[in-house]
Amino acid sequence: MEDLRRAQPQLAKRNALFGHPRLAIHNSDAAPNALGCVYCGLCLSGCPRGSIYSTVPELLSLHRRGQIEYRQALSSKKSGLWATRSPSRPPIPRRASGTSRPSTPVFIGAGPINTARILLASRKLFDRRVTMMESQKFLVPALRLPDAPQALDEKTIVLACALLEMKAPEISEHWIQVQLSPINDLVLSRARHEPGSARLRLSKGPARPLLRRMMVAWCGLHSDHSSRLTMTLRRGEDQEPHTMIVEGNLSREARGVARRAARRLFRLGLLFRTAFLFPLLRYSDPGAGNHFGGAFPMSTFPQREFESDVFGRVFGWRRVFAVDTSIFPSIPATTIALSVMANARRIGATAPIS
Repeated sequence: MEDLRRAQPQLAKRNALFGHPRLAIHNSDAAPNALGCVYCGLCLSGCPRGSIYSTVPELLSLHRRGQIEYRQALSSKKSGLWATRSPSRPPIPRRASGTSRPSTPVFIGAGPINTARILLASRKLFDRRVTMMESQKFLVPALRLPDAPQALDEKTIVLACALLEMKAPEISEHWIQVQLSPINDLVLSRARHEPGSARLRLSKGPARPLLRRMMVAWCGLHSDHSSRLTMTLRRGEDQEPHTMIVEGNLSREARGVARRAARRLFRLGLLFRTAFLFPLLRYSDPGAGNHFGGAFPMSTFPQREFESDVFGRVFGWRRVFAVDTSIFPSIPATTIALSVMANARRIGATAPIS
């Protein structure tokens, strides 16, 4: 961060911004059902202490206070509600007994794949190919000029430690996001070393000076320059559940844009004593970054079959609202969690449900 601050004037001239990432991590044991971070370095493997923020404790608290009614119905139809489907009607909340509830608004936030499954099944749109957008991700290893002894000798958080946003008009009019993370066991294990022990073994070998300077850049592109995913709902046979088939469609354009972005990143990195090794760029498979959606993109005046209105309503339905990334008109390179939450809140607060 000190090197980035020194390079700030030069970076600003080149349409590049930087800053600390906003990490939602509990740093004390005061939170319910979570323990404070102890810098064990297992962030990317799955925090064993629950220190990384989760909505589960908050939902359980709301449920205990009677502010929401939460029913688990995926594993058993003996309790709760689930979304059913019919040839001409939207998803209807039904009780396990099969009786319909009163006609109340339905807000679907099951994630872009399962929301699509519910909506397509409700219209019996089987064997129809539905396109889903994503933010193309790629990895670029980086070497710092100064070494960092603590990278190997001290336990640390291995989530993103710096964010860099850059615009390159010759590449894209959209922001390209770069998350810089320290060396970690997950990266080392991908280099054909045993996970968990990789850092310990390599930290004592001849690679030690190299590893003390190594970082990883996790980069993302706007969906305009990214690969696509295709979803197809297959009808279940003999009372079996329907199956959603998800396929990745690799884009040569996306890979070309990623290569150009990595070269630009190399030039920017020299300003803050960092060499981004763009020849070692690795592409992620479509959907691997979990930033995808847009199968039912919002439109002020929906015209195409799978377009939704500004409240996330599809197929002309008036009381069924999709509220997750399924309805995003595009997927940005930047992180989208807060955007998803804000849009869901907007729909929940302003949707015409009377």
